[in-house]
Amino acid sequence: MKIFYSLNLVLLFGLIPFGSLSYAETLKDQMSAEAFEKAGLDKLSAEELAYLSDWLSGKVEEEKEKIVAEIIPVGDDRFGAAEKIQRNVDRIRPEPKELSSRIMGSFSGWSGNTVFELENGQVWKQIERDKFSVRLQDPTVTLEKGLFGAYFLKVKGFGSRVKVKRLK
Repeated sequence: MKIFYSLNLVLLFGLIPFGSLSYAETLKDQMSAEAFEKAGLDKLSAEELAYLSDWLSGKVEEEKEKIVAEIIPVGDDRFGAAEKIQRNVDRIRPEPKELSSRIMGSFSGWSGNTVFELENGQVWKQIERDKFSVRLQDPTVTLEKGLFGAYFLKVKGFGSRVKVKRLK
């Protein structure tokens, strides 16, 4: 049971990429020389190392399938399970509550249908009719997650915010 727990940790934290253990040399490449030696793997023959690598690869694949099946139901069990799937995803990799970036260039506020291109490559669009006028260069903005999946954009140093949705 201990090995399954360890493999789950390896899978969840991505320490061993899936399918990367198909050759004995790859197993050696996955570990530092010190770790490989401390584990006693340097004492194995090439054939033994290849067998261990293949066995480990199979175990990793088995555990991956178990985890994926638990997180994402299949067939009829998936019908109507969108909320459960999202809860599982959020449990594994929670979404940040806010994000800071900058709007590059001249910024004059928003006026009902404004598109915001952020320095990090994301693109957001205003989805509520509201106006805010200002003249700024490369302003820092914060995107905050509100209730019921809503997102709001605020310009640093100002109290106004606008409801937005992500385009890219």
